[in-house]
Amino acid sequence: MKLEAGKGTKSPAIHAFQKRLALVPPLLPLNGVMKKDWRATIVRFGLVGRLGLALLLLLVSAAPATAAINLVTSAKASGPNVGAASPWYLQVDVNTPGNSTVVVAVAVKNTAVTPGSVTDSGGSLYVLLADQIVNVTYARVTLWATVAAGAKNSTWVRVNTCCTGTDMVAAVASYSGVVSLGSAVKAFTSPASSTAQISVPTSDANSWVVAAMATAGNSTLGGSTGNLRQNAIANATVGGALMDNTSATPVSNTLSILPTPQYTAMAAVELRTVPGISLLGTPVSSAVSNNVCTMSGIPAAGINLPGKVNVVVVAFGATGGNNSVSTITENPGPNTYTQRAVINGGATARTEIWTASGGTGTVNVTLPGSVKVACAVATYVGVAAFGSTTTASGTTTNPSTAALTTQDYNNVVVGGFAWTGATTATAFAGGGTLEKSAATSGGSGNTTVALVDKTSTTTASLTTQATHGSGQWAVAALELRASRSGWNYTTGGANMAPPALDPWNNIVVAGSNDNKLHVLADTDGLQKFAPFAGAAGPIASRPTVIPAGYSTTGLNIAYFGSQDGYVYAVDTATGTQVAGWNKVLLPTTGGMVQGGVAIGLKAGGLTALTHDLVFVGTSNVSSDANYKSDNKVYALDGNNGNVVWTFAPSSPGMDIISSTPYVDYANSAVWVTSRSNTNSQPSVWKLRLSDGLLLASWSKVQGGASPLGDIDSAPNGSADGSVVYVGTNGGTINAIKTGASYTGLDPAGSIVTYTPVSTAPCNCTGAGTVKMPWWLSFSMPDTIIFSRNATVHSVSFNGTTTFTPNWTVTPTGAPTSVSGPVDDGVNHYIYVGGSDGKVHQLDLTSNGTDTKQLPVSASTPTLGDPTFNADLNLLYIGGTDGRTYTFQVPLPLP
Repeated sequence: MKLEAGKGTKSPAIHAFQKRLALVPPLLPLNGVMKKDWRATIVRFGLVGRLGLALLLLLVSAAPATAAINLVTSAKASGPNVGAASPWYLQVDVNTPGNSTVVVAVAVKNTAVTPGSVTDSGGSLYVLLADQIVNVTYARVTLWATVAAGAKNSTWVRVNTCCTGTDMVAAVASYSGVVSLGSAVKAFTSPASSTAQISVPTSDANSWVVAAMATAGNSTLGGSTGNLRQNAIANATVGGALMDNTSATPVSNTLSILPTPQYTAMAAVELRTVPGISLLGTPVSSAVSNNVCTMSGIPAAGINLPGKVNVVVVAFGATGGNNSVSTITENPGPNTYTQRAVINGGATARTEIWTASGGTGTVNVTLPGSVKVACAVATYVGVAAFGSTTTASGTTTNPSTAALTTQDYNNVVVGGFAWTGATTATAFAGGGTLEKSAATSGGSGNTTVALVDKTSTTTASLTTQATHGSGQWAVAALELRASRSGWNYTTGGANMAPPALDPWNNIVVAGSNDNKLHVLADTDGLQKFAPFAGAAGPIASRPTVIPAGYSTTGLNIAYFGSQDGYVYAVDTATGTQVAGWNKVLLPTTGGMVQGGVAIGLKAGGLTALTHDLVFVGTSNVSSDANYKSDNKVYALDGNNGNVVWTFAPSSPGMDIISSTPYVDYANSAVWVTSRSNTNSQPSVWKLRLSDGLLLASWSKVQGGASPLGDIDSAPNGSADGSVVYVGTNGGTINAIKTGASYTGLDPAGSIVTYTPVSTAPCNCTGAGTVKMPWWLSFSMPDTIIFSRNATVHSVSFNGTTTFTPNWTVTPTGAPTSVSGPVDDGVNHYIYVGGSDGKVHQLDLTSNGTDTKQLPVSASTPTLGDPTFNADLNLLYIGGTDGRTYTFQVPLPLP
């Protein structure tokens, strides 16, 4: 079973430590004012209630790092006559970590040789950014890079070439903190010079510029301006260097060449700390066969890259009749193309713009009949959504798109041009970059296609304009909206479960449907080590992270369950399973651990324990005839994984558990929610922490008239510990009193039930499961927020008998589903992910008004439960596309 949207994500963000009410009285700083982000700070670790505040004052987490670009590794290699014979490559031995950005500088003597590709041992995609020759035959430099943060763990990088040999130098550098790639430039020095300088006007204050140099000789290379990271001479004929620098724009890198001046070819690229859109490439075709215009050589075909889209421009030499696109498909597919804009220019020019997210292979434009068309496609990454369009037509010289005002900074406007005749474009009078132009040929009715793009670091009115003689033309423009996300990280499967935070190591710990545990730097997403791959099933819930100072293991440790039926313990400093951990199959054959694990800490006041205890429930499956009644709750030894006790009620039995237990320190109890086997069993269970003895259970709502029914959402204790909040699949929220006097089945007076009623501003009740009831107040009366299928709610609880509705909101755009909410710790905003691929920011001070909606990717993945990092004011959220995205909060302006 794979994790589906809304499945296995019901656990609140309070796993790592649970409530310890009797430890200390409520604590405030000496000035009587609570730190403004107190709740966000304790919740991100799973610290809640009085235990949370006590540990918050005692623990000292590592100082949060500043988000910035940093060099991680670099290396070089050189060789004579590379590519003349096997092995057909020059290899650079270098460790490049996952989620870094790798830049490769290649210098060759034989200018007739262009390296065919760059590859690495991890399978990263490398894109050719620039190619420059100096003085025809003296030297050639090519500059390659992964997409921003697109590298995979690798131990070598190869520059591949065949079958003409050349002396070659290759230099490799990996960088952390890169969010997008900026512009690439190229230059050369002629005549020969003892210095070679290349400058790039940067878009942002904290950008870096990485430069590649190729010198035509064997003079010694040194750094003058910038950092000379790597350099070498190959066979005394060609020198190669990789440099980087950061400063006020423009940023320059200067190479010194002594004692003999040399001709030098240069290329450079900007590494940015803000999101932006990058072009991967632009195949083009004007050939039509069997009514199909085919474009092959699509960059990164079939490779999953963040915000990857294809933009297709089709130019017709006539209008009406068969002059329109029937469909656009890919081989291999499937992929769905959408028409974004169309415009006729008189009777002899027509332009259509189509787009698709992803991109799997060759693009085929199918036409309804035999017509003359010219086609172009451009592949971009970093696109969060498609924006506005404009169209225009005319017969004047220098055709221009109508002005299009961008909605966000760093957006890209793509202009698609069609004009009569077979004269291709060579330049653009109105700025922007001509990416491709092609024309049909032979006979009459010819047409020309051109694709241009233009961007601005601010919101601006943008036009693109072609240099062309008079004649009929038709043009359309499409806005590509840049992501507002900071770093993002790609796993091999959907990761709807929220990530955990380990502030003692400044890391993010996330599970995924790829069966792996991923450990990343919290500031820039750099992979700390290869993912832990010891599990054989998806990890469907948030890991639980414990610091070494409060763990009986003495380690920074992450506990998590997997759908393979086991619980794992991983050292988050090394990425390896804790030595001596004993894996025990917990469910029946084929069953799963779907929910998260909770921890009872010896250091949290459970002094009678020998070791910490790990609590987890099973989710048996239908291959087990009794799967709705034979589930169990386990307590495992936190040091070795051995079973300490098992709760397995024989009658009426226990249905599947998809949630994370809650540890009630004040009452030395563990609370568990489950399904109800068609209302024949309890679905809330209170167990004695030390031995699993059943203390109380609940099967009915307040008054006993109706069953509680199935519960997949985790129990969540209030800040003062007096009640446990439970949301049911049937749509009720319940406050269950925690006192030791409430025992047995459905103890009288112990439960208060609220069923959502129609509430402004949406004047609706919502429908579906109550997800993640989340407290906002430190004392009673309390405010609780929660989600249902597609609505977000706020209610108040007076602490004894009554819930009162505050507001109910349908997020803007009415996504069909929303995640559970998380707040910012200061009672201003809450955040939810939606099935519309957007993060929604709701204002608690304005009845939940949805103030901002930021898309994460043009592929519109469904988003899971978010996690908030109070140190960095960062929101982390995963999706069905297998990525974790980050956003500064409050959310940046669109």
